[in-house]
Amino acid sequence: MSSTTTSAISLWESFRANPASPELYLPDAHIVFLPTGVGAATGKQIYEFFSNGNFSHPKRLLVEERVIHRTVGESSAVDEVEATVKFVSGAGAWLLPGIEPHHLEDLTITFPLVICASFAEGHIASVRYLWDNASVLKMVKLIGSRHSWPIVTETQIEGLRDPSRFRLNPFGGASTAAGSRSQSNVSRISITRTTNNRERMFMCSVKDF
Repeated sequence: MSSTTTSAISLWESFRANPASPELYLPDAHIVFLPTGVGAATGKQIYEFFSNGNFSHPKRLLVEERVIHRTVGESSAVDEVEATVKFVSGAGAWLLPGIEPHHLEDLTITFPLVICASFAEGHIASVRYLWDNASVLKMVKLIGSRHSWPIVTETQIEGLRDPSRFRLNPFGGASTAAGSRSQSNVSRISITRTTNNRERMFMCSVKDF
C-alpha cells in the first residue's frame, strides 16, 4: 500500500469520525446531499453544518450508521452505509427538507446511504451523499404502495448487506433471489471500532479468483 493511499485512508477515517473538523477540507470544498440539494460550501459553512447538528442531532434528526462496504483510493473514497434515521422532532433536515413535521415525528427508517469523496492536495475537495429518495418517501408513507411503481423500500438494505440474497425486481424479468450461488468463494473481513462512543463496523468482501 502506497503512502498516498495510507494518507487517503487516514483522511477518510478522520472525516467519518468528525466531519466538522475544518482542517480536513480544501478552502473551496463542498458537501452535497444530491437527492435533495442540501449542502454546504467552504470550510466555515461545512464546519457550521456538522457542528450545529444539521446532519445528526439526538433531539432533531438522529442518524446512526453502519458501514457495510468501504473503498478508498489515492484520490477518492466510497462508503456504502446502512443508515438508520429517527425523526425525533419531525424535522426532515437534509433527508426530507420542507416536509411538514407531523408527517415524520417519531418515525424511524433504515435505508442504504452512499457517501463518496474526492481528495486533492491531501484534503477533501468534495463529499456527495446519495440515496434513493423515492424509497425514503415511500417508507414515511408520503408515496403510496401502488404495485405499478418500481420502488423498492425496506428490502434495499438487505441487498446492501448481502446482494446474493436480494430478491431481484420482477420488472427485470427475474422472479427469484440472486442467492442461488454459493458464498464459499467470498472472504469477509470485519473490523469493529469505537469512535466518539459510537460503534462502527467496517466490512468488505473480497472474491477469491
